[in-house]
Amino acid sequence: MDNGTFSVFTVGEKPITPNFDSSGNPVRRRQQHRKSRNGCGNCKQRRVKCDESLPSCLNCTRRNLKCNPALGLNRTGKNEKPLAAYPEPSNQHTRSKSTEALPSLSSVLQQSIAIDFESNESWTQDDKALFRHFRDFTSHTLAMHTDLWRTFMLSSALNDEYLKSAVLLLSSAHINSSLPENHPNRRPVLNHFANAIAGLRIALNEKITAQSFDSIVGCSFLLIHYSWAAEESDPDTTNHFREIVGLINGTKNCVVEGQDLFQESALYEVFRHRPGMKLEKVIEESVTKSTQTSALFNHSLMCGLGTKRATGASVDNSHAIQKLLIVLEAIELSQPSVEDCGIFHDIVRYLFTWPLQCTKGFMEQVEDQEPVSMLALLYYYAAAVNISSRKVWWMQNRAQVIYSSLKSRLEGQCAGCTDPAIALAEGRL
Repeated sequence: MDNGTFSVFTVGEKPITPNFDSSGNPVRRRQQHRKSRNGCGNCKQRRVKCDESLPSCLNCTRRNLKCNPALGLNRTGKNEKPLAAYPEPSNQHTRSKSTEALPSLSSVLQQSIAIDFESNESWTQDDKALFRHFRDFTSHTLAMHTDLWRTFMLSSALNDEYLKSAVLLLSSAHINSSLPENHPNRRPVLNHFANAIAGLRIALNEKITAQSFDSIVGCSFLLIHYSWAAEESDPDTTNHFREIVGLINGTKNCVVEGQDLFQESALYEVFRHRPGMKLEKVIEESVTKSTQTSALFNHSLMCGLGTKRATGASVDNSHAIQKLLIVLEAIELSQPSVEDCGIFHDIVRYLFTWPLQCTKGFMEQVEDQEPVSMLALLYYYAAAVNISSRKVWWMQNRAQVIYSSLKSRLEGQCAGCTDPAIALAEGRL
């Protein structure tokens, strides 16, 4: 992907400029509004504002749920009977879920949302097949949460073409990942990619609404997955990492800009989960304490691949490595089979979102090829190689290519700096 392909995050005429506190967290500006007392049961359960419209409130309409107006309460001056509180039954066939516990979600996402695309005559049979593949297979392999992709985002994709294109893009890339380069069953991806990017740009230049907010965030996260999954031979670490950081920070800025909409979105349940907190708890409670990763921090900062530059111990490098150490220790403690541990999904999600921890100063040092910053990336991509498998197909090839490039560039300068990363990538912890 050429530089700038993913530079889509502007709203209107200027980039989003959220406010952050001293810790780097977004400052919340909760909009004041009248408390909903006659809200439907679904909205009350999610603790979001209900617009109390009939026969169905906006929130239930967006989520394909049957609205259940409050029993005995009057929304429009006429008493109405409550409707069923559950969504339409789904006839779709889905794979059985992993026995590994996922973060708990509200019943809105746990319920099976009716997604009727099979009867849509405007869709091609190929599009339907790709949509079906995403629902039954691809959705189970992505970061964040299976139910988010399998139900909620697929429902949103029926209304937004660019999100639909992003779904078809990931489904195609998933199929291609298991086929040889010249296999006749490989699926084209460029049109889906171009349509997703173009549609996302248009959506970002319009006023963000409740419906577009969910689609913008969903499309953005699918494009982050694709930035890993895209089959390219370019091993340029800086380009790929810049791409990921730009996309994930752009998504974060959109969440901050639309935080009032975010509070009322089902996405809120997904984003509330903090994988870092769970990993830190596992590390703290573990009887076996990690050894190689715990020794990495001080040595790498002070040594810097043997250069011993003062810039290596910068606040930006220190912060990035401290945050990276959390997942490195979790991976080490999860050996010999990280896939079978009870925190695999949290490890994947933490690696997926670690670029959010990278400050502007860290990125500037990466651009300058500062040794400690490049060493942090070596460990990041080594961790991605360690966990990559068919369960995380989208990260596998790109992680290996960039890790190998970094290893060949940095290996031999200081074994104490690089050997733990090599052992991590090769599964020799």
